[in-house]
Amino acid sequence: MIIHVFLLGLFSLQFPERKKPSLVKVRLVSVSRASLHTSTSSSSPARSTKKKQIKTHSLPKRRTSKPKKKKSRSQPKHRKAVSSKPRPSRGKNKLSKAKKASQTKKTSSPPQPEVTPQEESLLEERLAALQLRKRLENLKKEVASKEKEVKGTEAQSFPPQDYIDLVKAHLDRFFEVPLTLKSQKNLAATVEIRLKPDGKLLSYRLLKSSGNLLLDRMVEAAVRAADPYPPPGRPITIKAIFTPEGLNF
Repeated sequence: MIIHVFLLGLFSLQFPERKKPSLVKVRLVSVSRASLHTSTSSSSPARSTKKKQIKTHSLPKRRTSKPKKKKSRSQPKHRKAVSSKPRPSRGKNKLSKAKKASQTKKTSSPPQPEVTPQEESLLEERLAALQLRKRLENLKKEVASKEKEVKGTEAQSFPPQDYIDLVKAHLDRFFEVPLTLKSQKNLAATVEIRLKPDGKLLSYRLLKSSGNLLLDRMVEAAVRAADPYPPPGRPITIKAIFTPEGLNF
């Protein structure tokens, strides 16, 4: 018997008994809808009161204030000085260089053509003529001022040769020979001059040309520029010979 009991114990340890599944009994009961509605309405205020009671007993939450971070004062950054002048763009630089180059081309003097000896002589003659005009104008002003002083005097008191010398000195102030013609001694132009009693020029004509157009023009310019002449007191006609060396009557 003891052996049988011992064997049963070992067997029960190795193969434990399986638990029997628990059985649940359900009893079905028929319930009307009206009773369900009343039961739900009666249960709702109880739930609301419970919720209210729970709300009243809730503890207030503590607000944990976060420590404010101290703003670190940042040192002012040194800003780079920005120049107010706008930087010229590359395109503008190119345009300015092109303009400067065009200006230098314009300002650069063109090659001067070679001057022939004939042109040089003509230029000298023109310059001499311009200088003569200026000198004639100045002399004309001087003579006009001097003639005011001599207006009261009569030309009859002068001998004819003395009056001719006076007219010669007067004309010699307005007649200037160009440098290019001074070396030519064979040139001579004869002019007839007619004067009024008060010394104003009545008319003149070229009796004999010198053969040089420039000298003839200088003679005519001197005769016109010398007007008015010293008053002769009566109408008078004078013949004057103009040469590169001077005047002859």
